[in-house]
Amino acid sequence: MLEVLPGLCTWLVLTSLVWASALFPLAFAVAALAYDVYWLYRSTSLGIRLIVAYRRLRRSEAFDWLGAASRLPNFERVHHLLIIPTYGEPVDILRTTLQHVAEQDFPRERLAVVLAFEARDPKAAQRAHVLLEEFEGQFGWLWATFHPQLPGEVAGKSSNQAWAARSAKQRLIDHDGLDLAFTTVTSCDADTRFPPKYFSALTYEFLTRPPLRMFQPAILFYSNIWRVPAPTRILNSVHSLWQLAKLTRRDKMVTQSTYSLSFAACVEAGYWDVNVIPEDSHMFFKQLFHFGDEVKVEPIYLPVVSDAAERPGYVGTLHSQFEQEKRWAWGVADIPYVLLGLCRTASSLSLSRCYRAVRYIEEHLSWPVAPFLITFGSGAPGYFNHDFAGTPLAHALAELSGYVLTASLASMGVMILIDHRLKPPLPDGRPVRKLIHLFEWSLMPAVGIALSALPGLVAHTRLLLGRYLEYKVTQKVAPSPTADPQPVLVTVTR
Repeated sequence: MLEVLPGLCTWLVLTSLVWASALFPLAFAVAALAYDVYWLYRSTSLGIRLIVAYRRLRRSEAFDWLGAASRLPNFERVHHLLIIPTYGEPVDILRTTLQHVAEQDFPRERLAVVLAFEARDPKAAQRAHVLLEEFEGQFGWLWATFHPQLPGEVAGKSSNQAWAARSAKQRLIDHDGLDLAFTTVTSCDADTRFPPKYFSALTYEFLTRPPLRMFQPAILFYSNIWRVPAPTRILNSVHSLWQLAKLTRRDKMVTQSTYSLSFAACVEAGYWDVNVIPEDSHMFFKQLFHFGDEVKVEPIYLPVVSDAAERPGYVGTLHSQFEQEKRWAWGVADIPYVLLGLCRTASSLSLSRCYRAVRYIEEHLSWPVAPFLITFGSGAPGYFNHDFAGTPLAHALAELSGYVLTASLASMGVMILIDHRLKPPLPDGRPVRKLIHLFEWSLMPAVGIALSALPGLVAHTRLLLGRYLEYKVTQKVAPSPTADPQPVLVTVTR
C-alpha cells in the first residue's frame, strides 16, 4: 500500500494541470502562484547556500587537514576501509580511482582498499589480478572480493558492498586485530576521484565528532563534462551544484553516492541491506532507525569528482543519462521504508527525525512534478478553462506568476559563475566557445523535463504498478589508454 502512494500522489498532481484547471481554475491559479513563490524561495536559498558552500570548499582545500588531525588524541589508531564496488569496468577506470587513493596525504599503511567485484563478471578475475599486481605494496591492505549472486539478493552496489564489508570485518578486525571503534568505512563508485586530502579530513572529522556521525563530501560530475552533449552537461552541472549546496543543510542531509561512516556502526546495524537498489540514502535511514537521532550527516567540503553518464554518440549519451536519472529517482522506493521506520520507532520519535523524513519524501515527490508545475502551472487554468481565461483576475495571476519566476532566475547567475569556477578548463578556450557554452543554460527548462522529470515519472509509475526496477549498469565512454584517441565503450555501475 505504501508503495502505491507516491505514484498516486505524483499522477494526481500532474493530472491536476488538466482537471483542476478545468473545474477549479481560480483555486488552481492561486495554488500555482503559491508554488511559484515557494520556488522563488527555494531558488534564492539555493543561490545563497551555493555561495556559502563554495567559500567553505575553497577554505577546506587550502586547510592542513593532516596536520590538524595528527595533533588529535588517537590519531595513530585510526584506519580507513575503502570499498570500491565494480561490475564490468575496465582496468583503466579502476586504475585511475586507485591512483587517486594512492595520492592521499594520509599514511597509506593505514588504508585498506577492497576491490569488490561481482562473481558473475567473466573478466573480474583478470582485472583483479592486473590491479592487485600493479598496486601491490601501495596500501596497508589491498585485496579483491567476488560477490556471488545469492538467493533473496538484488544484484547491485548494496549487496556487493555488504559482501565486501563482511570480508573486511573478518580480515581487518577479527584476524589482524584493528580497533573496530577507530576504523571508518567509505563507500564510493568505481569512477570516483578522491582529492588528496580526503582521508586526512575524514580522520579529523571522525575524531572530533560523535561516533554515530556519517560524512558526505561534495560530488561533482565534472570528470568528462566537456565530452558529453550540451543537455547532459547542463544537467550534470546542476546536479553538481545542488550536491555542493546541500552540504550546508545538516538538518536534512542524507548520504549520497560517496560517503563514509564508522565501521563499528556499520557492523552493528547489519551492514548494507542486500535487497535494495538505492543503498546510499537507505543506509542513512537504516542507521537512523537503528541508533536514533544521534545519527547525522556531517559535510566534508572537499570535491570528489566522478563521470557524467556517457555512451558513444549524441543520442546514446542522452539515453544513458535518462537511465541513470531513472535509477536515482528510484530512491522513491525508500519512502515506504522511511514511513515504516518512523512507525516502528514511534515510541522515541523526535521532531528532527520527522523533519528529515518529511524533507526526504518531499524531495522525491517533487522530482517528477516540479518542472511541469513551474513550466505549465500558471498557464494551465486559462488554457483549459476559456471562461476564466478572459477574466482580469486570470491575467493578473498569470502576470504575477511570470514576475515571480523571472525573479527566481537570479540564482541562475550564481550557478553559472560557480559552475564556471569549479569545472575543469574548457579544452577549446576561445571566447566564442565560452559564449556558446554560456547560452547552453537556456536549455535547462527543457532538459529538466526531458532528462529529469520524465525518468522520475517512469520510476514513480513503475513503483506504483509493482514493476520493480532492476539494477543495470550505466554505459559510459572512457578515453583509451593507448595512443588511439578514439574512445572505448565501458560500463560503470552507478
